[in-house]
Amino acid sequence: MQYELVLKNEKIKNYRLIARLVILLGCLFTIALVVYTNLLKVRIAGITALSLIVCWTIYYYVNKKKQNAAFEATALFLLAVYFLFPGIYWLAIVFFIIAGLYIEITKLIVIIFNEDGIKIASFPAKNYDWQQLNNIILRDNLLTLDFVNNKLLQQPIINTQWDINPKEFNEFCQKMLEKVKQDNN
Repeated sequence: MQYELVLKNEKIKNYRLIARLVILLGCLFTIALVVYTNLLKVRIAGITALSLIVCWTIYYYVNKKKQNAAFEATALFLLAVYFLFPGIYWLAIVFFIIAGLYIEITKLIVIIFNEDGIKIASFPAKNYDWQQLNNIILRDNLLTLDFVNNKLLQQPIINTQWDINPKEFNEFCQKMLEKVKQDNN
């Protein structure tokens, strides 16, 4: 038996704010390069990158669509590619790394419970054995993991396509915890 829960990412707003600030700084630097460079290809590439970012931003705000991580990640990648044109490779690499990390940290956080243990598929991924836990409770869409070392993890879960019955889930977890205690005695 296996249960998969999707945890609510409480930090997503902070990640998006930081990404947007980095995009703004990249755009300002791009504007400075467009204004002060003599190379035509750098100017054209900069104006193109800025135009795409501005058009995409306007599109989302006019249509009041909920932006997802792809919005910021695409802007970061566009800026990274642009910085290759004037030969600012170190800055392009920095923007590629930031874009990659941003995609990774804004993914859904899935926690998988099975007979082997608990795996939290996040960045970085974490694995826990049943021996490391005292108790696990799912109640009112709030998941609580009580660890043996007195660490407590409490996270709200998002309703998912798997529609988990909390009673069955709690019984499964209690069964696994009791099995571990019996094996240790």
